[in-house]
Amino acid sequence: MEGQKEERERAASAHLCITAIRRASWVRLQDEVPKPNDG
Repeated sequence: MEGQKEERERAASAHLCITAIRRASWVRLQDEVPKPNDG
């Protein structure tokens, strides 16, 4: 049972890491795109 719990926690942390990376890259893309209504 311990092994399953450990693997589940590892999968959850990996999912959080992937989500954070995706969000960061998406924000970076949004920052690179010139905003038409910037001024």
